Amino acid sequence: MQGIFQKLAALAICCVLVALSGCAATAESTSGLMARAMGKKTVEEELNIRTPDDHIKDLKELAKTAGSKSPDEQQKVCMQLAEDLKHEDNPQMRRHILRTLGAYKTPLAFTMVSAGLKDSDADVRRVACEQVGLQGGPAAVEELTRVVSGDTDADVRIAAVCALGHTGDKGAMAPLAEALADADPAMQYRAQESLRTVSGRDFGGNVAAWREFAATGNAIEPQVNLAERLRRKLF
Repeated sequence: MQGIFQKLAALAICCVLVALSGCAATAESTSGLMARAMGKKTVEEELNIRTPDDHIKDLKELAKTAGSKSPDEQQKVCMQLAEDLKHEDNPQMRRHILRTLGAYKTPLAFTMVSAGLKDSDADVRRVACEQVGLQGGPAAVEELTRVVSGDTDADVRIAAVCALGHTGDKGAMAPLAEALADADPAMQYRAQESLRTVSGRDFGGNVAAWREFAATGNAIEPQVNLAERLRRKLF
């Protein structure tokens, strides 16, 4: 009985939305909600039409199963995703495709996520930074360093600094030490976090110490003491 009431309530809400909007597009999308609320198939399901949501589910499944695929299977998936990415006009879908490509450790996947660093959409570039960082290695450091110094969007540059910390490559320390000298406090904070992740050391906001450590493996100043580390965690 409770299930019936829930379905009726959902149907009533959908009807109100349609009545208030007077919009054909809203009515069309609401019809899908009504169908689901009543346990029926949507028009798209009846006609076997694939929706963007279906595509996103497929992409997530491809990312989830990347590790279980053979090298040949991974290459085929990456080739198809690369082709999809080239012809995708929707920035949201490009972000999902890049996240899926990032789960594949193939040369083509790295090439495509790196190409995303030049996308016209800032949010797509931000996701590309994340995925390049997860690919890791010196090539990832090189690509992300270009973004830190050259991108015009502050959030994208910060995403690149965070991603440098995820590369696991000691070569990231030099560009991160330079990012630490940025005037933006958010950039300084993320640079410190990434420097600690990559190096396993902690010199706080001491730019000179980080630069020296990045260049020589030694520091002119001691690491931040335990009291300061505890203060950060508390505040």
